[in-house]
Parts: sequence; structure tokens; C-alpha cells
Amino acid sequence: MLKAWVKKTPEGFIFAVKANRRITHEQPIAREDLLRAFYDRIALLGDRKGPILFQLPPSLKKDIGLLEEFLGKLDPDEENVVEFRHPTWFDKDTYKVLSDYKVRYCIVSAPGIPMDVEVTAEFAYIRWHGTVNWYASEYSVAELRYWVDIIKDIAKEYKVYGYFNNDFYGYAVKNCMELKELLREAGIDVS
Repeated sequence: MLKAWVKKTPEGFIFAVKANRRITHEQPIAREDLLRAFYDRIALLGDRKGPILFQLPPSLKKDIGLLEEFLGKLDPDEENVVEFRHPTWFDKDTYKVLSDYKVRYCIVSAPGIPMDVEVTAEFAYIRWHGTVNWYASEYSVAELRYWVDIIKDIAKEYKVYGYFNNDFYGYAVKNCMELKELLREAGIDVS
């Protein structure tokens, strides 16, 4: 299937991959056999493989020791990204550990989650889940303009990946197209 995706996409297309929840949500977190099999499988994407998202469960509270153990299992040659869901993770200690391991922090826009704009490695990674309801909030043009300013600032120094996941009612595609147009109007290269 992955090889078919590569064949069906245009040159320069980059796949962002999300790790299976068996890797991030089961105990012990990130079983090495599952992690190794996952990395081996996505290697089939070749030069089309981009960022790899590891979304931690919302029930997992901050535990720096566990985070370091988890990050130590990740392949340092990959573009690993961690998305936190529990509010206790959003602080300077967490960002420092991510930076120490050269793992990217996922900037999150979602109800009940701090919207900290931090870049901990070579690029920024943003996910928009909605503002009022998870996966079911349409972003207004004013909200998207706010994000244009943030992206414009980050893009001075870093590449930015952004993904909409507010898709219960199909808002993701609409909001993505709107944001792309606003970014173009602001003179930001969008590819």
C-alpha cells in the first residue's frame, strides 16, 4: 500500500505519518518491537517520508522520566514529533527535554489545551483540532489570520508543517484552503 501511495503522488509530495496508538497508548509505552516494525514499514515511503507524529494519550500526565525513556527509543535519524494532550506537559521542562533529544514539539490548537508556540528542533509542526469542540469547530477567518502571523514569525527561521484535524463536519479542507490563501497573501511560500 505504501509503495502504491508513492507511485500515485506527484514528485516532491511529502507524507506525514502518525504512529499507531499501539505504540503510544499501550504499556509499556513504545514497545521496541512495535516501534521498530513501524519505522521499517514507513521506510517504504523513501524520500517521500516526512514528519512522524507520536500523539500521546490525553490521560497521560507529565512524567519527564517516562518522556525521556520514550524519546530514547525513537530513531534519532527520523523527523519525530510529539503531540501532548494532557495540560500538565506544556512547560519549559518538557520543551527542554524535546530539544535535548532533537524531537519536535507539536503546537496544538484545541479546546482545553495550552497553545504554546515552541520550536524544539529543525522545523515547526502545528495541528488544528478546533477551538470550541474537538474535531468539530470551524476556524473563522480572524482566527486563521492570527495563525498567519504566528506562521510568518516562525517561518523566518524554520520550515513549518501544518495539519487540520477539525474534520467531523468537513471543516479541515475548507480551513486549510483558506489558510493557504491567507499565507500567500502575506507573502509566505506555501507548498
